[in-house]
Amino acid sequence: MNLLNEAGGPSTLTIAAVVLAILTSSWLFGALITLLTKGKKITLLGKKK
Repeated sequence: MNLLNEAGGPSTLTIAAVVLAILTSSWLFGALITLLTKGKKITLLGKKK
């Protein structure tokens, strides 16, 4: 598999693979946070009274 095109830049397939990897990792990260918090909303500024 050639990762560079004739001009020396990344090929379309390489760019597509990177985008897919970023989307997959961000989805997995979100799913992991959801599981760890068991669906509770995360408050960044502390609990509101």
